[in-house]
This record gives sequence, C-alpha cells and structure tokens, in this order.
Amino acid sequence: AEPSTIILHVNLLDSTNLGQQKALGILGVNLIFAAFHYKDDPDMLIDSLFDNLTWGRIELDYIEISGPGFEGFDNRKAMLRLVQSSLTPIVMFGKDGNGILPQDVLYNKDPLILRGIFRPFTNIHKDMIKHGLEGFSAEQKRPPEEIAFFCEINIAKYVATGGDDISDLLTRVEMLTQQGYNVIISSYFRYFRISDYFSRDKSKKTGFVLSVENIYQIFNESYYEGFEGGILAAMGALFANKTKLFVYPNLLDDGSLTTVANINIKEELKYLFLHISKNRGILPIQCSPDIIVPV
Repeated sequence: AEPSTIILHVNLLDSTNLGQQKALGILGVNLIFAAFHYKDDPDMLIDSLFDNLTWGRIELDYIEISGPGFEGFDNRKAMLRLVQSSLTPIVMFGKDGNGILPQDVLYNKDPLILRGIFRPFTNIHKDMIKHGLEGFSAEQKRPPEEIAFFCEINIAKYVATGGDDISDLLTRVEMLTQQGYNVIISSYFRYFRISDYFSRDKSKKTGFVLSVENIYQIFNESYYEGFEGGILAAMGALFANKTKLFVYPNLLDDGSLTTVANINIKEELKYLFLHISKNRGILPIQCSPDIIVPV
C-alpha cells in the first residue's frame, strides 16, 4: 500500500539533553509498536505512546495520522484523547475545526481566553468576546489581529475522576469553530495554571475574559484547597507575567449591575483585590446592558 504518516509534536521536559534523548527514544519505540499493533484501536494507540515514560518527561500536544493503514482514523478525537489521557494539559483546534500547533496560532500574538462549558454558545458569550477583545487590544496597545482569541473548555474533573460527561465534547468544539473561534481543551482546573502554560514564552501576556461570578470563584480560598501556598501563591502565579482579567458585569433582578467597582469581596481579601485592581490586573468590561441576562 501507499505509506501512512504519523506526525507528533512533542515538548521535551527533562532538564538534560541526555534525559530528553532517552525519553524521545522510548517514545519512538512505543510509536513503532503502537502503529503495528493498535492501528485499529485509536485510544490504545495513543495511550500506549507513554509506556515506560514517567509523568512530566514529555508533553504530546499534537497528533495527525493519515494514510491507508489508518482508514477512518479521526484526528480530532485523537487530539481530545491526548488531554483525556493526561499526555498533555492542552490541545488546540483552529477555526477550520482541525487540530493546530500552539506555536502556529500564537506566533507573535498574545492569548486571550474565555473559559466556559458552552452548552450552548450564547449572545452573552459573543458580547463578552467582543468587548474583551477591545479591552485587551487597548490595554496591550496591540491591534486585534495580534491577539489570538480562544474559547476554552475545561475537563479537569473528568481527567481526575472520569465522572463528568464529556460525550458531546467534539460537538461543542465543532460548534465553536464554526462560529469562527479557536478552541482550547484543557485539564487545568485553576486559572493560574493556564497563565503558567502561556508564560513559558516570557514575551507573551495572557488575558482572560470572565464574569463577576468567576471573580468570586478566584477569590474563594476553598478554590485552592490542596495547593501549597494557598490563595496568595496562586495570585502570585496568576499575575506574575502581568496577566489581565477583563470582568463582564452581572445584571441583578432589581436592574442594578455588579461590576469590578462594586463587587462584594470578602473583608479579609478585599485589599488583595484592590491591590490587583489598582495595578490593572483586574479591569472592567464596558458592555451592552440590553444583552446581559439577570442572575
């Protein structure tokens, strides 16, 4: 038959060249074995690539398989499997619905991210994106075409427990890419982990578009249970590389808006919130009041 092709993109995380060479050699042997023995079982093919590799040595964030030896292989499902199997914390899909390399979409651009479940994608999401892009562009003094916007779907709970239903995950990816957005699927539960990921390139500044409810979550100490250093260490990590949070207001039943200016942060964390806000880490979104739905 005509030859088949498997393309992988690998981040080598060992601190020494020798360690990286050994890890890549193990991955290569696993790849040859998997291609011959698991070509009819895509999930097993992907999972077996990390046999005899300890966690933290390699990240595999892109896979593309083609050719007569792998007829019917769905590369989009394979990309999702990389996160589900903890082979990488993040995969990305481009506006055409196919997997993309982070470096390709982020070249000379700063990332802006809207986290959500997107069941479904609503007019509020669209308004948040519009005004978030405007705010981030102005704050960074960069034109919109130099900002890479992503809708991000978090599956951390599924990866940890297998308990969350993500059977419609590919459908949501398709829905968002058809709307013209890049999509991230991640296993990062907390915001600062995503900021850390993008801060590997120190030249990039990360922005998030989020709601007032998300701010309450970020400033909730229980959100950081089990994390050494707690909320202070998490805040240091989140804003270490001048990350920006653009906050979309909530409309209350009485017609009033909850914004960055009047949000009710707990007394013991109020001055931490004010410190970050005064240093332009947390910024309000000026939005269209007629679109906001009461909460």
